[in-house]
Amino acid sequence: MLREAGVIRQRDEGTRRLNSLRRDDLDARFPGLLDLAIPQGREILAHFATAKNDGGNR
Repeated sequence: MLREAGVIRQRDEGTRRLNSLRRDDLDARFPGLLDLAIPQGREILAHFATAKNDGGNR
């Protein structure tokens, strides 16, 4: 779905399928979106990792 939407590039290398973000294309179409979304996503992931490590007692 992400490839069809133009968000990622996908290429096969042997038996592996490699994905890369099309950041330049996304920045051109939606300026600033990734700069906002990436830090927010990292904060959310850090929160879940912390909650998982302390048994969810937050």
